[in-house]
Amino acid sequence: GVEECLRSEKTVVFNSADARCPALAALSLAAIDAFGLPVCINLYATGASTRVSAPPHTDKQRVLVLQTEGAKRWRVFAPPDPRRKPGADPLARGKGDDALAWSELGEPLVDV
Repeated sequence: GVEECLRSEKTVVFNSADARCPALAALSLAAIDAFGLPVCINLYATGASTRVSAPPHTDKQRVLVLQTEGAKRWRVFAPPDPRRKPGADPLARGKGDDALAWSELGEPLVDV
């Protein structure tokens, strides 16, 4: 279960959690009203001893991170130069069969 995954230094992902939890659905609707943009709430739970919960990647959507418990280092980078990997979807780097190496990233724009 979830506890076993967290002990094994994995990240547990709950996609579209707002579709199953009324309190998160209310938060999602409030965010839609506030931002005027589509919203989907995904939850990520990572064990305390996990050093890296996700490899470097790009996202197709805008992301708002709200950490509710524990401590974690968050780094945000400028998108990698698409000329380094022609033909790759620049908004899906580091996902699926594509690897996005740390060396392709510059200095973090945000490092907290």
